[in-house]
Amino acid sequence: MFAVGCNKKNQSSATAAPPAPTQTDAAQPAPAAPSTVVNSGTTAAVTTNGLPDLRPLNQALIGWIISNRRHPATFEEFAASAGVPIPPPPAGTKYILNDRGLISIVNR
Repeated sequence: MFAVGCNKKNQSSATAAPPAPTQTDAAQPAPAAPSTVVNSGTTAAVTTNGLPDLRPLNQALIGWIISNRRHPATFEEFAASAGVPIPPPPAGTKYILNDRGLISIVNR
């Protein structure tokens, strides 16, 4: 009956924390950032098909909707008051707010 109490010491030593990192672990440089990282401060990122990346613009639109507690009537209203850089659309296209309430690019 009393043998059960001895196992508690063995179990606690088995679940001990791993040893702290040594100086050689801390001296290793951090891995370099991938070269495909886009500057998050701009919205002018271009996708592989040559069109602007609409994800940052749509994120800004969602923030605009939350701040203003309504949807903008037009893309132009959003662009005028959003305070984010809007990249020019490709030639012959324009930005619109689609039926889902997100920014899309359509032909003029």
